[in-house]
Amino acid sequence: MKKDTELYKFKTGDKRNLNYLLNDELWVSNLLNMNDPTDLKIYVNKKTIKYRDEDMIKFYNFLASGIYCISFTTNFDNERMWDYYSDGFRGFVLCYSYLDIKSTLDKYGLKGNDNKVKYDDKSFDFTKVYKKFINGKIDEVVEWEAFFTKNQSWKDEKEYRFSINTPVNLGSNEKGFPLKDIKPIRIIVGFKINQTSLNLIKNYCKKNKIKLQMYMPRFDKIEKDYKLIDLR
Repeated sequence: MKKDTELYKFKTGDKRNLNYLLNDELWVSNLLNMNDPTDLKIYVNKKTIKYRDEDMIKFYNFLASGIYCISFTTNFDNERMWDYYSDGFRGFVLCYSYLDIKSTLDKYGLKGNDNKVKYDDKSFDFTKVYKKFINGKIDEVVEWEAFFTKNQSWKDEKEYRFSINTPVNLGSNEKGFPLKDIKPIRIIVGFKINQTSLNLIKNYCKKNKIKLQMYMPRFDKIEKDYKLIDLR
């Protein structure tokens, strides 16, 4: 990925997400709490390895306790995502620098991998890494293709994902933890955002010298289109 790439995070305008923004925090989710229920679809070919059910239980327990990820999109101009993830244009999009994310992860010693998500309906062949896992070679886990593959039905999201496998002491739990001290480089609010939330974001952007824009669909065109209105 190019160093100057922007990555986008859709947010609703609720109190929790506003607090994360005002506190310069970015939520990191446990891999098993992602929005796609079929995330991490795997299978084992029992004809080629000696497979034990308890090893698979061990694997999922490992994921639940130690694998986290941050998901972004490479495209903020997706009205379906504005509707689904930002409460029908009532929320906002946080725009982060790829380099800022990488340096913040390094700052806290969070090791992992990042890549574009591939959309494929096939399950990941766990057989290829089964022996490595049961032999304790788990340092390579976050590089597995399985962590960067989702069902075809999610392809319009154009997701870019960071996977992290380093144990952390940042208040993590079974759902995730907040990554601290990271600011967006600009913010795009939906045109239906309420005035209270907008004022909070305006003040935050003014204080931190962050560009603020509003996403406005073009109601004077038949074709799908939009414009960004500068708010400061």
